[in-house]
Amino acid sequence: MSMGKSGGGGQKTYDYFGTIAGAICTGPVDALIAIIIDGQEVWPLGKIWAVGSSVVAGELWMFNSITYVAQVTHVASFANQPENPTYWAEYSFPRGGSPFDDISIHNWGLARFYWGTQAQTVDHNLQAAYNNYGEQHPDYKGIAYIVLIDFLFGREKQSAPNVEVVVRRSPNQTIVSGAGAALTDGQADLAAVQCEALTDLNMIGLDAGAIDATSFQTATDALQAKTNLCSGSVLVDTQETIRSFFDRIMGMTDNFLRLNSTTGLIETGIYNHGTTPGSYTTLTVDDFTERPKFKGTGWDSVKTRAVVRFNDRGYGYQTVSERADDPRAFRVLGDVRSMDIDRPWITRRAQAIAHGQESLRVIGRPQLTGDIVVRREKGRAIKAGDYVLLDIDLEPGGASLYQFFRVTQKTTPKSGPIKFSILADNTLTPIPWTNPTAPVVLTQDDVPAIAHLRIVEGNFSLTGEDGAVVVLAERPTNLITGFNLYFDTDTAGTFNNLGTMSNFAVRATLHADITSTTATIGIDVPAQVDSERFADQPGDIPASDDTLLCFLIKYETGGGFAGQVSEDGSGYAVVEIASISAQTLVSGSNYNLTALRGRKNTTAKAFAAASTEVWIIARAVAAPFIHAKFADIRANRIAGTTPDFGYFRLAPFTYLGTRLLSDCTSNAFHFPLKKASAPNLTLTAPATDAVTLTSPTYPASVAVTGSWADADSDLIDFQILLRKSTQTTARLITESVFTSAPGAAFDTHVFIETAGTYFLTLRAFDATGLKTEHVVTITATGAGAKVMTPVFSFNGQDMVAWDGDFTHFSSQALGLLKLTCQTPGAAINWSSRYSLSINTFDGSVHTWSDWSTYTDVNTAPAIHALMCVYDVSPVDLSATNVEPVKFQEFRAYAALGGMTTSDVMNILFQDFAFVERP
Repeated sequence: MSMGKSGGGGQKTYDYFGTIAGAICTGPVDALIAIIIDGQEVWPLGKIWAVGSSVVAGELWMFNSITYVAQVTHVASFANQPENPTYWAEYSFPRGGSPFDDISIHNWGLARFYWGTQAQTVDHNLQAAYNNYGEQHPDYKGIAYIVLIDFLFGREKQSAPNVEVVVRRSPNQTIVSGAGAALTDGQADLAAVQCEALTDLNMIGLDAGAIDATSFQTATDALQAKTNLCSGSVLVDTQETIRSFFDRIMGMTDNFLRLNSTTGLIETGIYNHGTTPGSYTTLTVDDFTERPKFKGTGWDSVKTRAVVRFNDRGYGYQTVSERADDPRAFRVLGDVRSMDIDRPWITRRAQAIAHGQESLRVIGRPQLTGDIVVRREKGRAIKAGDYVLLDIDLEPGGASLYQFFRVTQKTTPKSGPIKFSILADNTLTPIPWTNPTAPVVLTQDDVPAIAHLRIVEGNFSLTGEDGAVVVLAERPTNLITGFNLYFDTDTAGTFNNLGTMSNFAVRATLHADITSTTATIGIDVPAQVDSERFADQPGDIPASDDTLLCFLIKYETGGGFAGQVSEDGSGYAVVEIASISAQTLVSGSNYNLTALRGRKNTTAKAFAAASTEVWIIARAVAAPFIHAKFADIRANRIAGTTPDFGYFRLAPFTYLGTRLLSDCTSNAFHFPLKKASAPNLTLTAPATDAVTLTSPTYPASVAVTGSWADADSDLIDFQILLRKSTQTTARLITESVFTSAPGAAFDTHVFIETAGTYFLTLRAFDATGLKTEHVVTITATGAGAKVMTPVFSFNGQDMVAWDGDFTHFSSQALGLLKLTCQTPGAAINWSSRYSLSINTFDGSVHTWSDWSTYTDVNTAPAIHALMCVYDVSPVDLSATNVEPVKFQEFRAYAALGGMTTSDVMNILFQDFAFVERP
């Protein structure tokens, strides 16, 4: 609409500004969540959460790319980190009584956001008299839009930036009520979304009286019970048919819509997977007028992996993908067969994985469809979407099949029998039946427990997560198809569901002790359901790709931690992953595994048969599980506080039932002291995470010593930073960047210029991008404020101050000298002088030049002289017992308003080049 520019003197560059407007969505919008410019979130700007930070109620903080608002004033710790509802709530800017709100975006400009109400009027800048195109815009009632006023486009950039606005609103409908009508964790109940699609004037626009409110309320309530699987963040930004739109919803909810010919109302229903239907019609051979016709797809069309593409809110709603695997299908087919599932309305990673697993359970198996023709008087009451239970003879006089089918289509002619298209429900197991008496629907009331399992913390190479656990469980019976994993820090807690796993491992023990170089691993295999997996022969090429993994796990055989995974002297779990190429039966239950040792960033180790478990699982199905409390438990172990154990319950399920959570055993897990992936810190000084300096002499010095270690040997960078609570950015004290290494030590000091609260951050990175941060809070009291003495450095090495002794000088360093000061904003000034000295056998005579004028280091960096030229030598070089010695001295100080100027730093160089002019 309009544009301007600003620039400076000299060779000018320009910042371009403009005023633009853009529609966002139909309104009214309930809340504004974020504004993203060119892929970077610019509003709201919260502080970066870190342990030890002082948090004030009402402040905004960023955690895992999500902005939270503090509910109470506190000091940040692992125990109260974001998502703890006592301390935090996810931030959103709710709609108030005004039609619009102005939002100032730092360094960009003013954004005026119109909420899309019927009360809003046209913006000032959209009126003909106030824009350079003379265009008169309407009021845009019911449309949420944004006007960016005098907004920065960029330096030498005349086009507007890419602006994304994240908003939130409840479904606009009046059919359903209760929790499903509102948002849950920022997501909508998809049955309520269907109500909006049917009745909103911007979509179908039906009268609410045409909708069966009872069936939609029932469906909404059913979906509320599984929001972690079926809720969504719906965005409709392309034109599509209503059938296509509903198909996308049904792909997430597995529900149906139909017109009830009796009531004349549109009604819905939810297919609850694995649960015997509450109502259905039983059809026997007497009900058919023709022999049923079935068509099965067979195992050749079965998929073993679901790749779910979704818009991850943790990555600015960019499209990413996650995978879920079905190990039973993989076992049958012997290779990975993927299906792609687009779910743009899913924005949570855990939900994407859960949805992929559920999709494999339903559509990732052989599909059986059929056509049946039913007597008119029996078929009249059956509607599309209903369940029918078929009791039919597979062969005349032979076995019968007892199977639930969904009715997908009903064809009713003017007279005669009615035709139905049906689809077998894969979540309800077919029951072969030969007894001539009336069959009874079987249910699985007693699902056996998982007796043998091992929980280990995986590294990043294995799981793609930092601090995630992998569950290695033995299938108890052939009926078990998977298990739900629950977690809590208290055996009597409520236990949160971390997700579903439909894969199992096989268990063994070492036949004999092995060394770190043993390539053939002897194992003994106890009787178990999936023992046929020991016949798998991956081969050398799949082994090099880590297709079939062998976990070697040392466990404690006694003491207080008996049964837990052992730790080495550094606190790392004693776990090795090998990759199997061949499995050979020796005799009985004794096998030899040919394997590549030390895979997935683990190290080959020696293991004793008496204290080692062996677990084998395909890499493709070794799923990770993560929870924010895992880090808290480890921190508690380090600090010697509780809870220092995590508890896991595995609730196995069949196609018909799930073991009650209350009947499942709580399995204790001791998280290792050191992570298997991210860098680990050993901090020697400061000795505690809270340091108090009582009335020190400023600038006060705090020693910082310790070391970083990385189990994967890929540490590449560590930093030490300091930030005062009143400052927005941290100062870099030191940083070391190097090639991948197992560890690095540090020994330095930080300086406090004046009283206040400071946050000392120690941060390290590995080659995979994992980061570990540790924050120490330093509280200084008393009067005084003095700028820190500046430091000279050459090639990254700090130089030692000269003590006045001419036998003590800095090494010969020719080139740029760098000057830094730890006090933010301090101005550094330097000067220099030279000396052509005379060393004699009985003493020294030094003839110094005058000091140069002090110069701001930003104007002229300090340069160690390469050559000095004299018209006349200041000393007689022909004298007996005389040797010329050349020196150059630098000095510097730092100053900042409101503080005492720093001490002066002096350094001395010897042997710079000297030339006398002829």
